[in-house]
Amino acid sequence: MVRKNIKGAGHLSVFIYFFLFLVMVSLLWIFRNTKAGHSLNLLLLIHDVKLFVIVLFLGGGIIFISVKLFDMYDSSGLTKNEFMEMSKSLNDASPFTLALTSSLAEEFLFRGLIQYVGGYYVQAIFFGFMHWPSGKKLIIWPVWALLSGSVFGLMVSYTGSIWGVVIVHFAINLTSLRELRKDHIQ
Repeated sequence: MVRKNIKGAGHLSVFIYFFLFLVMVSLLWIFRNTKAGHSLNLLLLIHDVKLFVIVLFLGGGIIFISVKLFDMYDSSGLTKNEFMEMSKSLNDASPFTLALTSSLAEEFLFRGLIQYVGGYYVQAIFFGFMHWPSGKKLIIWPVWALLSGSVFGLMVSYTGSIWGVVIVHFAINLTSLRELRKDHIQ
């Protein structure tokens, strides 16, 4: 099954991610005086700069591994072609804007709300399912998302802050989108 290219899908994706991020921030503000709201608001702080730097270095390792895994898995070029085909409809949006809005929205939703309410394993499983592809050749994508979501959840649990994983997630998305855009243009 190949997804149809929808004109303006990139802008629509940015809008949806930004709206989801605004909903998450609004919920934090509405429930700020409750015990749950106070706990979730603590995620917005950087409690320990050393841990924050460690998280960023660990995130760099995740980015490196994801690029190497993709290259190993993509020896035939089929996977990259599928990703490129799937991402064509997003070409109307800037990779930076799409990476920023998706990382903010997904981290506030998964590592913020879902991890707090449902727990570490639930957020990782939902994160993996959210990245389910349309083609069988891309099955590595939700598996890697499940593993990355697990590491991201541990990072948030260990540091008590969401910002490290937002930065790492943004870097992964930006790297991927720019690579796909570069290959698509060539």
